[in-house]
Amino acid sequence: MKLYDKNAVAKFLDMTPKNVQRLTEKGILQTKQGGLYSLAEATHAYIKYLRDRNPENEENIDLNEERAKLTKAKRLNEELDLSVKKGELHKAEDIEKIMSATLINFKSRLSLPCPGLPHTLPLSSASSVRTASLPMRYGVAPTRRT
Repeated sequence: MKLYDKNAVAKFLDMTPKNVQRLTEKGILQTKQGGLYSLAEATHAYIKYLRDRNPENEENIDLNEERAKLTKAKRLNEELDLSVKKGELHKAEDIEKIMSATLINFKSRLSLPCPGLPHTLPLSSASSVRTASLPMRYGVAPTRRT
């Protein structure tokens, strides 16, 4: 029988070596000579530990508890349907459509040019706009040359 260290067992069981050490301290995994493990025995012990720990084991199903869970789920579903019908709750698809339309509308408004703003003027035009607006800042209207 070949024996393995805790790192090899951890890798085989898809866990950390620290978890192998904890399981050994709890008495779930047994070491052989020199702190080494038998891979087959460690695997069987770990599977048994998981089966015992699993509350959803088929052998331990309580029929009354399962009926109570089903009744609770049905009641919650009916309450949500009623909330939708009353208008207190909205479907995610409806909210997504409205938000998409709103954001598209907002984005399209941002991309519209504002009237009166020079967006792409040649350099000479931009400088004339700048110089023409300077007197207006100081309350002096530009004089028009004829």
